[in-house]
Amino acid sequence: MIENNFIKEQTIFTSCLHWTLTIVLWGTISLILYKKSKSKLKFDIISHNKIQSKNIAFAIVLLIAYLIIKYFVIGGMKIINEFNELGIVKFIFQYAYYFFEVVLIMLTISFGQRFFEGISKSKVIPFGGIVLACTWGLMHILTQSFATGIFAFVSAIIYGIVYLQLNKDSKYSYFIILLMFIL
Repeated sequence: MIENNFIKEQTIFTSCLHWTLTIVLWGTISLILYKKSKSKLKFDIISHNKIQSKNIAFAIVLLIAYLIIKYFVIGGMKIINEFNELGIVKFIFQYAYYFFEVVLIMLTISFGQRFFEGISKSKVIPFGGIVLACTWGLMHILTQSFATGIFAFVSAIIYGIVYLQLNKDSKYSYFIILLMFIL
């Protein structure tokens, strides 16, 4: 919204500049949050936890089901639609941006899950996904459309479920959520 006051016309340059500045900002903030959470909270967000094969299978089934539903909701595969719409240069920059957006998604899920598990002691409710839904979903309603916001809201809950199914393993969760997000 701030950029719209300065950039009147969206060109390849302004779009790539937007995505680059956002990546730098998000990357810097993510790194600071990671370091501070590890040193001050003794919470290592980048965790590798043992995952049972039935949980991996469930996460893969959820991924496939999500992608099938998403295909029909948006009218095709997101990655193909966006490649055709954006062209190669903007596509590369936007997808680099998406990699960092999923980092923020993971941070929100991780911190939200940890905070609410500490309060409730429940380890089966996808609190991180709920926090993400209430923030990220709401922002999409306000900045894009109601339908987009609802889709983001539901997606956030599903991402939180994936995170729990994969035993809060951030590496595997990031990978599955990234696939859900970009495909």
